[in-house]
Amino acid sequence: MKMRQLFKDESNWNQHSLANNAEGAAVDIDSPAAVSWCLVGGLYKCYMNDMNNLYKIWERIDATTGPSAVSWNNHEHRTFQDIRSLVEELDI
Repeated sequence: MKMRQLFKDESNWNQHSLANNAEGAAVDIDSPAAVSWCLVGGLYKCYMNDMNNLYKIWERIDATTGPSAVSWNNHEHRTFQDIRSLVEELDI
């Protein structure tokens, strides 16, 4: 699965934790209970079985967002549309 498929709907995105369950509590990225992910959590969710590609994509994300994709994702003015635009622009 590509990140643009994961982030096709705003309900699949969160801030301030790698992954959340339906109640909004933080869970492991690969937990069956996970229903939403931050940008970095989504990267691991989609590419954790392909670490070489994961690191290449992370470099591309950082080149766009700055040195901290986590801070970029969690910025108080960040929107789902920003996330959606990024994954579409990078074709990830």
